Amino acid sequence: MQTEKISASQAVSAYRWKAFQIQTRFNCVIEFVREAVTMAQDLDNCFRGMKKPPLFGVPFSVKENFHMKGYDCTSGLGKNIGLPMSDDSSLVAHLQFLGAVPIVRTNVPQTLLSFTCSNPIFGETLNPHNATRSAGGSSGGEACLIASGGCPFGIGSDLAGSLRIPAHFSGIASLKPTCERLKVTGTEPGIPGTSRIVIGYGFMAKDVSTLVTLFEAVLQPSYFERVPNTVPLPFHAYQSDSTKQLRIGFCHSDGWFPAVPAVQRAIADVIVALNEVPNILLVPFKIPEPAKALQLALKAVMVDNGKWWLRRMSQEPVDSSLKVIKLPIQLRLASLKAYMANVSDVRETFSDIDEYVTLFTKAWKENDMQALICPPFPFPAVAAKYTSFLSSACFSTVLFNMLNFPAGVVPVTEVTENDEADMLTYSLKFISPYVVQSAMKGSVGLPVGVQVVTLPFQEELCLALRLETKESKDRWLNVLWFIASNTADGKTNAFHYIDRSIISAQKK
Repeated sequence: MQTEKISASQAVSAYRWKAFQIQTRFNCVIEFVREAVTMAQDLDNCFRGMKKPPLFGVPFSVKENFHMKGYDCTSGLGKNIGLPMSDDSSLVAHLQFLGAVPIVRTNVPQTLLSFTCSNPIFGETLNPHNATRSAGGSSGGEACLIASGGCPFGIGSDLAGSLRIPAHFSGIASLKPTCERLKVTGTEPGIPGTSRIVIGYGFMAKDVSTLVTLFEAVLQPSYFERVPNTVPLPFHAYQSDSTKQLRIGFCHSDGWFPAVPAVQRAIADVIVALNEVPNILLVPFKIPEPAKALQLALKAVMVDNGKWWLRRMSQEPVDSSLKVIKLPIQLRLASLKAYMANVSDVRETFSDIDEYVTLFTKAWKENDMQALICPPFPFPAVAAKYTSFLSSACFSTVLFNMLNFPAGVVPVTEVTENDEADMLTYSLKFISPYVVQSAMKGSVGLPVGVQVVTLPFQEELCLALRLETKESKDRWLNVLWFIASNTADGKTNAFHYIDRSIISAQKK
């Protein structure tokens, strides 16, 4: 598109048609952006024969909780229908400033508080790899559309894993940055006022090279001027030093919810591959005091004991995925108390979280780690009916919202028949393992990812760790394209990927 071999209008039209086809199969799109074709035509007319903005004509999808002028932000709640927004979200507006074109808005779970993607207004978004499974949540519509080839990239939010879980379930890449690295105005956050469980905003794409291109394009002075409380730290690709050893921690479990065999194998495959990389030293790591961390995270999410959430749900039909919340039972069995007694308890909880962040960071520093490889979620995609029984599995992701550490997810492998057979020996303490075993039946072929974490404001490193794993004796796969240098060639490759996607969409 930069060379005008493909026009913005052609790209937008091709992807709109592709998105329509995908929508009829998986129910991931809630609305097509009415102005998209006109926006693309205006771009073509304005920049014909001229230097173009970095994202010229690139279509993108918008998670429903991002404000767009003239469009509702329902969060799956009937009370929000017919209340169009008066302005665009800062990220939507800035991507348009950079030349990108929003073409569709995508589905979310009711109130955004679920790792499935279903609500009474728009229904359930299905997994593009297996329609009996969920696409994940809360950015499930985004993940489904992108995984199916319906858009080059999309934008989402992450309060407890909402970028990473659907990326893992649907087999794409995403990164939740440090909260202050990319602040966004004009969104529905799910639960406002959760100051110790911070929301992250980021991108989703099929490959990490596209994520690198997007962060580099957005994290520049023009965005810092638009959103002044974003830390003015431009994105610069990580420069590796071959003379220094890179210490990477790893863990096969979050210490609370045991990962299923397929997820543990994905971690093991990455470890085997990294052992062959010079100057990388692998360090076993254990999450400190996971039960305490989960308790604190739950207190911080429901800081008012769920009163705000209950008000939002009043007089609303409750989606089936939220009707039977089993998390309190799990907590009681684990002797955890996540109830806020009074304002003083809120202060004490926030203080305890600060202490835990210090504890975790100390453990990280004592191991002299630069990054951590861990499960993105204890299991791959499950059917929506299981989600309310398995809510505490979100500890794998919400932990890094509480810590405010950058965390990315990329696909590594797929569930095998051996992985499913190994579920017979799977054990779980606080609920019957049969629930997870039942959820994993028929999971062969589902994507499995890994999560990569770094210290705050080290997004460049989180997007600079290249891992290769031998998927078979005659085939190597890049499973984390996280050593993506910020060279001119790197940029070109990212846009060539987008151009190839457009051509493919037009042919189909």
